Amino acid sequence: MYFWSALLFVVVAGFTFLWVYARRQSRRYNERLVRQFEALKKQFEKAELQLRTQSNEVYPLLKTGMEGRALLIERTLRDKFNFFVINLHTGNPQGVHVQLIPETHYHGLKEKEKESFSLLPDAGWAYVGHASLAQTIAKDYLNPLMQQYPTLRDLFSTLVIYQQAITLVLFSSTKPIAYDKVLMIGSRLCLQLARLIEANDAQNESKETHGQA
Repeated sequence: MYFWSALLFVVVAGFTFLWVYARRQSRRYNERLVRQFEALKKQFEKAELQLRTQSNEVYPLLKTGMEGRALLIERTLRDKFNFFVINLHTGNPQGVHVQLIPETHYHGLKEKEKESFSLLPDAGWAYVGHASLAQTIAKDYLNPLMQQYPTLRDLFSTLVIYQQAITLVLFSSTKPIAYDKVLMIGSRLCLQLARLIEANDAQNESKETHGQA
């Protein structure tokens, strides 16, 4: 009888310790994340930071802009998993659409999910949509950036250009990552892609104008 009582005490004590430890780690993570978003906010001239909470987790939302384009940076909960999302508004008169995911993620998809994607030869990416734009983004923008910033490569989930938005989705990790730096790098990537799309639009418009003349 004493043995079972002692065993029950050890089990309960163990679970209590794990629960307290998990809560403490979550609190530390939340505090660090808030500090990082506050540091990120200071890098913009005009920015609004909202702190939302759910189930003892904090989900910061930063509203700002880059070169006159609306920019949203947030931590969000999707399908029971946490992600960081960067969304930059851009002009897209040609209506180009492209989505890119790392080739390693593509191989992890179910066969039905793979059907909509195509692999870019020797690029390390799979895509949906505009093939030549996907090739340009992968080789000229993503691959150099991933080599320079391995943390961004490890967190990369997907990049989507659709209608008037460029959206970069990153995985959320419990590791002590400098998210303020990672999210700023991701924001600059989105800005570069916005310039690329708008430059292509301008070139196409110029060709059409000269053709009519």
